[in-house]
Amino acid sequence: MIEIRAQLRNLRMSPKKVRLVTDLIKGLPVAEAFTRLQFTGKSVSPILSKLLKSAVANARNNSEIHEDVLFVKQVFVNTAKPLKRWKPAAFGSVHTFKKHGTHIDLILGTKAGAKIAARPKEKAQDSKEGVRTVSADEARKLSARTDIGGRQKKHDAAPKSADEHREVKQVRKTGEK
Repeated sequence: MIEIRAQLRNLRMSPKKVRLVTDLIKGLPVAEAFTRLQFTGKSVSPILSKLLKSAVANARNNSEIHEDVLFVKQVFVNTAKPLKRWKPAAFGSVHTFKKHGTHIDLILGTKAGAKIAARPKEKAQDSKEGVRTVSADEARKLSARTDIGGRQKKHDAAPKSADEHREVKQVRKTGEK
């Protein structure tokens, strides 16, 4: 049996509230789990639905498994690290409280006897397709046009003299050097 995973980390909701809904979808086929989540009136339902869609997409893209043969095998709901906060109180004191968080691990399984397509062969990563060599001059030009993050700069470097400024302005208008 193949297992497909999807994870959600640091959801700002208490695990107790999340477990109420995850217990409703354990062991159900994916289509039925979607309909249950759609008609459950809890605030975590759209979030779990999105996580379930992510797990189905993982199954489709990574293992080429169709949605019809999948079911919700397990859902783990664990506590995340709480955020410690405080509120001002009478006579200059404070009351502390915690904002609880949740980690959710969703595992989908395949039904017994389901036919699954063979996994496609992965391409070799050491192939040099799509890689082109750049001369030193081209590399300098490319680095001059981009900043550290690789984004395009809005303007070229400022010209040093007024003559160079006019030339750059004229080149920008005509588009040729």
